[in-house]
Parts: sequence; C-alpha cells; structure tokens
Amino acid sequence: MLALAELQYGDAPALFQVKASQLTDIAWGHGHLWATCQAGYSSSVFRIDLDARAVVQYFRARGPMPAGVSFDVRDEFLWTVDASNREFSQFTPEGEWTEAVMPSPVTKPSGLALDDQDAFWTSDQETAQVYQ
Repeated sequence: MLALAELQYGDAPALFQVKASQLTDIAWGHGHLWATCQAGYSSSVFRIDLDARAVVQYFRARGPMPAGVSFDVRDEFLWTVDASNREFSQFTPEGEWTEAVMPSPVTKPSGLALDDQDAFWTSDQETAQVYQ
C-alpha cells in the first residue's frame, strides 16, 4: 500500500495532502509510478519512486483537469488527457511538453491507456463507454 499523503515531496507541491485535490490516474514507466492530480490550476503530473516513497519529479499538467496518463509502447513519451480542454498532450519523461496535441473524441474523458499500436483508449464519463 502507498499512502499518497505520506510521500516525501521534496520541492514538489504536496497536492495529495490537499482535500480539494484528486488523484485521477496512474501509470508505470521508466521504473516509477506516475500519477495525475487534479487541483485546479495547480494540477500536475507526479513521478513517484516507490522504494523511497518520494516524489522525484513533477510538472504542471496542460489543463485544470488531467484525467489520464500513459506511456507509449516504446516508453519514450508520456501522454495525458485533460477532461476540461479535451486534449491528449505529449510530454518527455523529463516533463517537457513536446507541443504534440490531439483532440479527444469524447466529451468528458477519464483514464488513458495506449495499446501496443499506440492507439489511445479512454472512457467517457457522460456515456459510460470506452473509446479508441
């Protein structure tokens, strides 16, 4: 079990300790757990070292409602989906936005997975359906 509120945050904001924040998705990549956290305009992506129980990196999400996170099949790029701006955004593992953006075909995306062909999968909270 990992208690997010008890993580060591270093220079990262302790968003998981804020009542109004919400963990929205997790993914595995580059030997770490990655988590998206909705916290208004402080919404961020966190890289967590499970052995150290510490946030080792964080960067701001591209919208106020990050709702999903996943790595591509080569573990080269990290993708997020935002439920507010309805976009998929690509980042390097260092947290740099590559400026690659694709619109989401669903109204209120939730969760994100990329399959072995790098096709995007997300669910729509409004229709309760999964879309590719």
